[in-house]
Amino acid sequence: MMCLTASGAVCEFRKASWEGKTLVERLELLGWVVEVDSAETASYYARHSQCQCAYCRNFLATMDQWPDAVREALMELGADPQKEGEIMEMGQDPDGLHVYRLACPVRGCVISGALRSWHTGNYEFWFSPDPHEAPVHVDFPPPIMFACLEARLPWVLDQPKGT
Repeated sequence: MMCLTASGAVCEFRKASWEGKTLVERLELLGWVVEVDSAETASYYARHSQCQCAYCRNFLATMDQWPDAVREALMELGADPQKEGEIMEMGQDPDGLHVYRLACPVRGCVISGALRSWHTGNYEFWFSPDPHEAPVHVDFPPPIMFACLEARLPWVLDQPKGT
């Protein structure tokens, strides 16, 4: 199977099997067709933990407000933002909402799909093959793409910001 990398080069993503099960899946998510190894992605997330600063915990505390399509897409990919992924709080917008960006590493690649992002309300979702999107632990085999989310969210924690 072939897929594009951030530089536009073609990379080879070989199907792996274990006890007769194909680990590579082709998924259609939010306007994209991606091929992923969701089992390896889930295994990666199981080995790591998320930052526990107030900004990251606030972001994760709002997951029940995220669009179902975004939560379901991350689940299908094997990504678990509560365990790993780069969460960045980018400040507040003019309405006082916190602007967050999430980049979840996923083992796989985009086959085809939207050139732009999928968005609804305060949420924007896209895939990025850019290796500079976020740091990834060395125990995650390539090819790696990122499932990205930008969201404008209220502060929901009882705890003050920055603690």
